[in-house]
Amino acid sequence: MTFLHVMLGLYVLGAFLFLAAVVNAVVFYRKYYKTLSRKIDGEFTDIGFILSASRFMHWGHFCLSEKRAKRFGVDTYFSELPKMARAQLIFHWSVFIFLGLVMLLTWGWLEFRGDG
Repeated sequence: MTFLHVMLGLYVLGAFLFLAAVVNAVVFYRKYYKTLSRKIDGEFTDIGFILSASRFMHWGHFCLSEKRAKRFGVDTYFSELPKMARAQLIFHWSVFIFLGLVMLLTWGWLEFRGDG
């Protein structure tokens, strides 16, 4: 198996994970976003789905790092979240970190493969 096959497999996996992350974000947005936004911001801030989904990355990091959540003063909100909501935020964060790493790996391979 060549590196090209590995990259193709990662592309297919990445496409599947991206679609799963979008579905996950839609479900989280419809089920938990309004309540959590109201707790964190003091009022419901509707900035649209795309910008809200980018906040999920930040919130996923709060679920992973209790120190970071404490530093921002939101640790109580995230400790009160249902386990499923925490899992959804962590999944969202993990998928997009993974996809970013795959993009960097692909760029590095294409840039430095040395085939002239």
